[in-house]
Amino acid sequence: MDKKAISKSIIGLLNDPEYKSKVLNETFKLCSEIVKDMEYNEDSTKTRVLNLLLLNAYRSFSSFITLLENNHFNDAFLLTRKIVEILIRIEYLSTTNTFDNYYRERSVEQAKMLHSLINSHPIKHVSQTALWRIRHNIIGECKSIYNDQQSGRFENTPKIEQMAEKAGMLVLYKKTYGALSKFVHSNMSIENFYLYKSDNKIHYFTEEVDNFNNGIVKGSIDDTLYCFYQIIAKYCSELNVFNERLEQFNNEFYLFVSMDLVTGRSKSNVDVGISLIKHLTGIDIEKEDDDLEHEVMFVDGDESALKVSWTKLEALVSQKENELENL
Repeated sequence: MDKKAISKSIIGLLNDPEYKSKVLNETFKLCSEIVKDMEYNEDSTKTRVLNLLLLNAYRSFSSFITLLENNHFNDAFLLTRKIVEILIRIEYLSTTNTFDNYYRERSVEQAKMLHSLINSHPIKHVSQTALWRIRHNIIGECKSIYNDQQSGRFENTPKIEQMAEKAGMLVLYKKTYGALSKFVHSNMSIENFYLYKSDNKIHYFTEEVDNFNNGIVKGSIDDTLYCFYQIIAKYCSELNVFNERLEQFNNEFYLFVSMDLVTGRSKSNVDVGISLIKHLTGIDIEKEDDDLEHEVMFVDGDESALKVSWTKLEALVSQKENELENL
């Protein structure tokens, strides 16, 4: 079996525009069906948290597509980052089973907003807001959270990087979420994304340019689409809904479902092959020596490498230069 040839054929199909377009349309259609069937559940904090996260991802993905269609790629990257954050958050909440805590934290955020409103607007205007109407509920819940914190019964949701590490998604955090923060904050490090060279002169890209950093755009679409699918799959799994519909989608797009190089859970052609076998047969298999001989790594680095400071860049570059010379 020519494993390298198989890996190339898989990647070729996943990069085929017609296949990618079909995956995108059917993924969005799948989520639309789920959202339309969504019901408000007063008694389940878990359901309400998951409903909010899925709705947020659904609307953001819709806006992401609209921005791409209008060549607003750098703005689309902001929504990629948001969708990645939703996936990390939903995976963390599932891993730690802290949906109740996350739901209760809304009172702390509401308290901050109400405090800000009271200090910056006349009370006659603040009194017309929804937050003012539930002010006593907010205060009561904040006091309850404080007491639970003191007794060790309540733990705040950690920062996004800590959530990613806990959920096994540090690669996704470092590769996508962290990198795209530069677009959110308009850091000067992204200046090169707006420039191109023509006739020995430097020019700025405009909205009309169709091939705006084509490789980067393709990568962003891939990451966003896969993360959006993972959010849908996690929602269905946690609430035990739309199982047959999701299975139908998975069977039709088994390559897309199994090709996880985005979150870092798969790193090589062998990982993808094992994932495909498990998806198609339900059988878990281990890597063998023969597999390792033919393994091609698509995602570099482990957790320890991802935590090394950027100040060690010179040594890292030197190491990779040596690797290039030996290829």
